[in-house]
Parts: sequence; C-alpha cells; structure tokens
Amino acid sequence: MPVAISSYSELVAAIRRYFPRSDDITADIDLAIALFENYVDTSFWPQEKKNEVSLSVTPGSSTVTLPLDVLSVYDVTISGNQTLRSGSLKDIREARMAAYAGKPEVYAEKITHNNALNTDVITSALEFYPTSDSDYTMDVVYWMKLLPLSNTQTTNWLLRLDPSLYLYGSLAHIPPRFSDENKMATWQGMFDRRSSSWFNRETVRKTVSERVVRRPAGLL
Repeated sequence: MPVAISSYSELVAAIRRYFPRSDDITADIDLAIALFENYVDTSFWPQEKKNEVSLSVTPGSSTVTLPLDVLSVYDVTISGNQTLRSGSLKDIREARMAAYAGKPEVYAEKITHNNALNTDVITSALEFYPTSDSDYTMDVVYWMKLLPLSNTQTTNWLLRLDPSLYLYGSLAHIPPRFSDENKMATWQGMFDRRSSSWFNRETVRKTVSERVVRRPAGLL
C-alpha cells in the first residue's frame, strides 16, 4: 500500500487505511506510534541516530546545557583535540571542593531515573572538572532521542529518513484486538525486513554503564 508519508498526520492516515471498517482508533494508533518510538529509543542504535553540538564553556563554569534531544552522550572533546574522560558526579563534586580551576578533563552526565519506563535518562546538563579557567569550545557527540510525533511535533529524524520503517513499526505495535494473528505476523515481517537494513549497519553504542570510568589527575 504505497503512500507518501512526511508528517504525523500522514502517518496516522496511512495506518488508518489498514483498518477501513474500524471505529475511531486514533487513541490506539497514537499508542502504537508511542510504543514504536520507545522501542527506537531503547533498542535501535544506527549511526544516523548520532548528532554533534558545539557548546561554549566560560571561565568559572562547571556545567554546560545539553540540547533537548540528548538520549545518551557518546563522546566529549574540548577545543578540538582533548578527549574528556567520563566519571561520576560524586567524584567530580568532591574534587570541586578544592576550588581548583583549569582546562576541563572529566565529565559526568546528570542522570535521573524514569520510573514509568524503568530506565535512566539524562537531564539537560553535563558537569565537568576542573572548573573552567578560560573560554573553551566543548564538542559533544550524542545519541538523539526520537522526539515523539504529535500534532505539534509533526516530524523527526527517523520519519524523514525512513517513513516506511515508521509505518511498519507502528503497525507491528497495534493492539491485537484490531487484527488477527495472520495480519499481525505480516506486519511484524514487514517491519523486520525493513529494519534489517538498519541493523546490518555499524551500530556501536557507548553507554554510561559500558564506559571505563577513569579518575583524572587530582581525583583521589
């Protein structure tokens, strides 16, 4: 069923075409889309999910604000040539009590736990040590979260790159009561075939738990 999809409303219309005799299932379609988006955020790590941003570090600062679409930080460099090491907030905050200033050497993601999704999520900032002694540029490579589609958020990076994957992934998450097992298996197969081209690419993921945490000079 070929159809052009470039926005949330077009995606909903494309899904609805598979249920011509059903009553209003808008809420169920939105749920299916949300379940697929959660799957992408937790289990889908293609290189296209990476983004990079340059942030300004000012003298006396010890934090930088991250973009709203940060899902997980992959790598941090400062002034283009020095890679910062990842550490813990506890160590950084304890070391900062010495009031030493210099070129930042270590960073930590500010993490909170999302009880609804039972997962750790990054808040909107990185903390670093030492406290900055000058102006620097901090380059952050990060995994992008998938901004949920809605009437106001009409598109995102994955819908632009692969609308068919979005369609089949959403159909694969439709509540079973709206279809029989054969159709569900067909939609899952369509999704599996479409996603296989992504999973065959390099999908190296670097997470907080997978990093080797090394203390910078000055940390006990």
